[in-house]
Amino acid sequence: MAPIKWVSLLVGLGIGLAYGVVTYIVFREANGLATFAFLGLVPMAMGAAPLPFSDLDQVKSYVYVLFIPWISIIALFAVLFATLKEGALCLLLLAAPFYGAVMLGTLLAVIIRAVMIDTRKRKLAVVGLMLLPFVFLPIEKRFLVREQEVTVRSTRVVAAPADVVFDRLAEFDTIRDDEYQPGFFHYMGVPRPIKATVDRKELGGHRIGYFEGGLEFKETITAYDAPRSMTFDIAVDPKVLPEGSTGRHALESGYFRFIDATYTLVPLGDGRVRLELSSRYVAKSSVNAYGEIWANAIIQDFQDRVVEILARRCETAPSKVAAGTGH
Repeated sequence: MAPIKWVSLLVGLGIGLAYGVVTYIVFREANGLATFAFLGLVPMAMGAAPLPFSDLDQVKSYVYVLFIPWISIIALFAVLFATLKEGALCLLLLAAPFYGAVMLGTLLAVIIRAVMIDTRKRKLAVVGLMLLPFVFLPIEKRFLVREQEVTVRSTRVVAAPADVVFDRLAEFDTIRDDEYQPGFFHYMGVPRPIKATVDRKELGGHRIGYFEGGLEFKETITAYDAPRSMTFDIAVDPKVLPEGSTGRHALESGYFRFIDATYTLVPLGDGRVRLELSSRYVAKSSVNAYGEIWANAIIQDFQDRVVEILARRCETAPSKVAAGTGH
């Protein structure tokens, strides 16, 4: 393997890192993080950036070609985490497209080097790749952004009558530590639910869902058909979320918007009921398919845990309705 010349190596890494930081800041201010221009074209340019500053021996080195661009991405994520307070989940969402596209950019740079003997032309070609995301972003935002409504459902069969279960849906007592086992998304920064309160269990009632870190879901009951279904809309103030968190980025930039959530009960006989919790949201970006993978996984994880806790509470504790005390 040809020896690496450390000066050219550091120059290439520095240019790739600086380019990544600058484009991140510019695209964040332009609400352009959830775009192909940022998730695809920027890492491609980062993969190509070190190649004009490498010699022929380095280009022939598989270690240099395959791993040096990856080091630029790792350095970028470290800077975003340390100085711009990016959350772990945000960096995870960036990792998959970035690490895939950076290799494509490296391949393009190798091809450019092979077909362009003149050093000046090679550098101009790579500069063109680095400018491409900025040129493509306004075109993408103008013509490729789409809104898409998505529904995520969670179900659980509960060994309790419908009226017993329904009575517990609007108001949710504080979740104890022994009831809630933190999962992957919680460790990645998604706030844990705490409780839900309601001023009245009827149409027009105001419900508040409380989460860790001061996050609140302000909800209004928009449909109430006891003991069959209840729907409430959801409003969230993103400013209470940590700066740099995925949720704050998505809400403030308009990439994600909650519509409502619905509890539905279907009697199954023998004192059992099927409980379904479904949430509707709108995704608005040019990369909805990728964003929905993560949004659906996070919402599904949250709903499954809530439905499971509700089911256990209804099956193991007496209900106010069952005790004859009413609401």
